[in-house]
Amino acid sequence: MHDTYPFWEWFKENHQPYLLYFEVDEKERRRLSAILLEQLHQHSKHLFFEIFEDMDSPDLIFSLTTHGKAEYFEIAEDLGDFAPYYLEGWRFENLIPPWYFYAWPVAYYYNNITLEIDKVWFKPIHHPGDPSILAFTIYLKFYKKRHHNLPYLKRAVKELLFKYLGEEVFTLDVRYFDIAQLPSRPEKKGLKLIDSLPTYIDWHKTKKIKYSEN
Repeated sequence: MHDTYPFWEWFKENHQPYLLYFEVDEKERRRLSAILLEQLHQHSKHLFFEIFEDMDSPDLIFSLTTHGKAEYFEIAEDLGDFAPYYLEGWRFENLIPPWYFYAWPVAYYYNNITLEIDKVWFKPIHHPGDPSILAFTIYLKFYKKRHHNLPYLKRAVKELLFKYLGEEVFTLDVRYFDIAQLPSRPEKKGLKLIDSLPTYIDWHKTKKIKYSEN
């Protein structure tokens, strides 16, 4: 068991300025972030953090993260279990939660690429050799075959999925994804909007357990 208390003791004593995290200018935010990260790295160099606003609550969300490195999830979970959950103004998460848990996702912006949530579709890719593999194609209206090597596009979709599904689900459950052009009548092709993806993943995980039992 890691010694989890020093970081949280520091946080409890110094959390007040961070309640204004989204009200200060960028320079001050970077300064606060550097101080907090230095304290967090005294516990583990593999841990980082994100602070989010909650659309349904005045509380801020403090989330530990390993930037998707599953081998360090246990360190984040060990530390997160000792978070001061009673601390007024805060909600704590061991890993970055799904976007729709704390916001109403509309669009994701990444290096001049705009991915509008209500225009992103998906369709599962069924692996004939191993039906337990979770993979899918992401369909974008603006995508053309010549965009296959478009700088940042693959990364933009990856970041969107990471943010939308949350760190744990994206890292542990999603095996791979492709990108393709959205057909003219996506419903007729068996496609679903991305807001159905979390439900599909939950269903697939249930099926995966059945596959492992057979």
